[in-house]
Amino acid sequence: MFVSQRLFRRRLVLPSLCGLVVALLLPLLQQQQTADAQVLGIDVGSEFIKAAVVAPGKRIDLVLSNTSSRKFPNAISFVEKDTCALSEDAIAEAHKNPKRVFQGPSLFLGLSAQEVGDLVIEEGDSSDTGLQRVTPKEGYWPGGISAAYNPWEVYASPTKGGLLFKVRDDLLLPPESLIAAVLSYIRQTAAAAAHLPPAVVLGAVVSVPCRYTQRQRAALRDSLEIAGFKVVGFVSHGAAAGVQHALDTYDRATAAAVAAAAAGSAAKAETKLTLNVGSSSVDAALLSFQAVFPNANSKQEAVPLVTLAGCSSTAGGGGRAVDVLVAEMLRQMFEGKNKGMPLSGESRALKKLEKQAAATKTVLSASKTTFVRVERLYKGKNLEEELTRDSLETQIEQSELLRHLQAVPEGALASAEHTLEEIEEVELLGGGLRVPRFLKHINEWAGKGKTKTHLNGDEAMATGAAFVAANSTATFRVRKLLLQDGAPYTYSLRFLGLQDEDEAQQQQDQASQQLDETSQQQDGGSKVKVLVAPFKRLAGSKRVSVRTRSDFVVQLLEDEKLLSTHSITGVLAAHQQRQQDIDKEKQQQQEQEQQQRIEDDKEAPKAELVFSIDSAGVIELTKATLVFERTTYTPEPQKETPVATPEQAEGTASDSHAESTEAEKKCEDPNDPACASKANTKSDSNSGNDATNKGKRVVHTFRYPLSYKSEETAPVPLTAEEKAQLKELLLQQEARNLAAKQLIEGLNALETYIYSARGQLLDGSLDRVTNEIFKQDMLEKIKQVEEWIYGEAAADGLKAVQERLSDLRETLNPVYMRAKEAEARPALINKADKLLQDVEQRLEQYASTRPWIPEAKISGVRTLRNELLQWWEEAKQKQADQSLLLPPVFTEAEVLLKLKDLQKKIKALEAIPKPTTTTTTTPAPAKEEQGEGMPAERKPEAEETKTTEGEKAETSGTGEETQQHPKDEL
Repeated sequence: MFVSQRLFRRRLVLPSLCGLVVALLLPLLQQQQTADAQVLGIDVGSEFIKAAVVAPGKRIDLVLSNTSSRKFPNAISFVEKDTCALSEDAIAEAHKNPKRVFQGPSLFLGLSAQEVGDLVIEEGDSSDTGLQRVTPKEGYWPGGISAAYNPWEVYASPTKGGLLFKVRDDLLLPPESLIAAVLSYIRQTAAAAAHLPPAVVLGAVVSVPCRYTQRQRAALRDSLEIAGFKVVGFVSHGAAAGVQHALDTYDRATAAAVAAAAAGSAAKAETKLTLNVGSSSVDAALLSFQAVFPNANSKQEAVPLVTLAGCSSTAGGGGRAVDVLVAEMLRQMFEGKNKGMPLSGESRALKKLEKQAAATKTVLSASKTTFVRVERLYKGKNLEEELTRDSLETQIEQSELLRHLQAVPEGALASAEHTLEEIEEVELLGGGLRVPRFLKHINEWAGKGKTKTHLNGDEAMATGAAFVAANSTATFRVRKLLLQDGAPYTYSLRFLGLQDEDEAQQQQDQASQQLDETSQQQDGGSKVKVLVAPFKRLAGSKRVSVRTRSDFVVQLLEDEKLLSTHSITGVLAAHQQRQQDIDKEKQQQQEQEQQQRIEDDKEAPKAELVFSIDSAGVIELTKATLVFERTTYTPEPQKETPVATPEQAEGTASDSHAESTEAEKKCEDPNDPACASKANTKSDSNSGNDATNKGKRVVHTFRYPLSYKSEETAPVPLTAEEKAQLKELLLQQEARNLAAKQLIEGLNALETYIYSARGQLLDGSLDRVTNEIFKQDMLEKIKQVEEWIYGEAAADGLKAVQERLSDLRETLNPVYMRAKEAEARPALINKADKLLQDVEQRLEQYASTRPWIPEAKISGVRTLRNELLQWWEEAKQKQADQSLLLPPVFTEAEVLLKLKDLQKKIKALEAIPKPTTTTTTTPAPAKEEQGEGMPAERKPEAEETKTTEGEKAETSGTGEETQQHPKDEL
């Protein structure tokens, strides 16, 4: 288990009396720390979702699905009545009922019904409940998904203005719930790989398109929270890829910055364009790469800085649009050869075509021609056609795909006010650029040699987001890297109904409040302030103040789109409360302070609004306050002037006279700026003296809370209660899925056991331990269980399946055991007899060749051996006289256990050491007998070992004992 150093330090300072509490809480704390040490970087694509995991001591790598794939299909299926299939399993069910298999539900997040299509009131249950069905614009869902191939039933929410998918006849779910189910499946897969419980909460940074709106951010945030994630942050696709690119070129960039600093110049910034062509969207970002020195006082360590300067994205024009073109070509070929068999409206046949079209597109990306075959496409007719790359490219050129593809990078350049000539490289990302015609068009647009593929176009966004996630936590220590990400939108506030009676003060405030991040415009009775400028950081909190004497309304805008309206009330009540407070203090204030307070009250108070921006970049009004200010002056204590000596006074006077004379000489010229400054100083002397007489200026602030009511425009984000309900619904669905999975596993186990039992009963392997009556009864019982499996087993549930399996095992497992023991018994008897005989020989040898072994120990082992031999002879005789239909007298495991205990006793005797031999040593000569200055030496003859004749005999006996005896290994 990994425990952070911070937690470890806190644990050290705990009092000793809390040791028991710490011991009890330690497993929970370690589990929480382990969960915090697992964060994910997620790239939510319309067709596939990729998740990169960050774990202590391991490199950033992608989470593998149950099929060992590095990506998860973004799909969910409600084909079955009570369960739902996810990811790969959902794709496998797409041809069964296309209306109930939803691929790419993330494309619908944060969209209103009007943005998706037209509203139509249907007769029946939908109109009775006030629901209106949404028909897609021009036959295409968001992202260019053809409605003919995906005939989903989508309705407009009557209360929120969002979308609802009809997943079952009696169940409608928002897209947040659909994508949350897929994300929860990915989270549980990542948790299982890290050996964490399925319900663990993991942190995540999600890569999103750069033009993700506030509504889309809020919807994806809600989906992640429903799925059990902790939202660490959002990062745009381009910024995530830029982070990965900066990591790959980290050493080169930092070395260049250090060299530039040594030369006295700044490192040159590199400008690159990333173009990400995915399945259903195209995203482009203009990035600036530069190594900077965060610490201005130190030039030793340079840190790469990645800045998002501009971006653009669009939903549609990706790889799935090419799939639709190929499918339409195949449909026209089939209908041309089979007159009177139109495929329009045949969703199952069209779904087969769409699946084949995706495979055909992949083949044509590498080959110039391919043969397409779809068996029994419609009414038993097969589709067999040859398709060429030239014909597909002709269809692409006739469509609007190339124009949409080029418009996105041009939009990114325009948003950053750059030209194509100013960028150095165009980094290609995404699987859509594997289409040769797309790649050719981009190469022609960018110019020869400008397009590069340094990154893994499929995984760079996920791994870059994973690094951002690791950098956002205190658990991991990563390389230093700076990132400036943002959104291309201007988020502004429009104030309505402001009433400021002091027009002069209003003009003065407008002149003084010229901040970099805010701007103001007067249009009729409204005032507009910029809250967040384009490509600025969407995080933290923003504080905005306006002067008002009445209630007012503030609107949050995304560019020109209205997001929410906040009605601020309570200004009049705050005024009344403030007046009451003034009356209470009036008698206690001095006359001068009262006059100053009356002057301040003429100025309108400020309404202060606080907008918080969460980790997903969603802006929300969190606090409204009315602020009154009052100025007072506190008399300062007079400082005592030290008495100067006559010499000091005379020197000071002379110095002052010299300075005064020099100043007068400087001011003889009326055009001299020094003279003007002198004149201004003199003219302001009276006011300065008044302020000095008043004392120190102190501004008192009085805050009164205001009430506010927020109204969101459609689609309205989910509330906390609605998210809790959807999360509970997801947990119930996952419980049903788990129960269904366990039921299938139980049925498979029962079916496997039945097949194995029937085979052994019929092949004769159990004839020795069974009779014919038992075999026939068991075969009949197995037949009944098999019929039950294919009949009522699913309805009876997992418990009934487990009971049937247990019943069969209780009956057949003793039979299997008797058959196993009967087969192993001959070899076991030979092995046991040989081992018991060998033990007797060893004991006799130890008694004669190892006299140092106590006789009592040898006798004890011999007694144990004799008792085991007696039991063994009786057991063998009893087993020989007993029928094989009865339980065995002894089992192989029982005999081996007894023999193993006897072997341990023998090894214990062998381990008894031989006593050491006696030695005599000749003493060394004394110092006096040695020559002066000569070192004391010990000659070889001075020490010798004398061995007695008896010891020699023992040594020879030991030599016989070292002979190796054969040992039976069990």
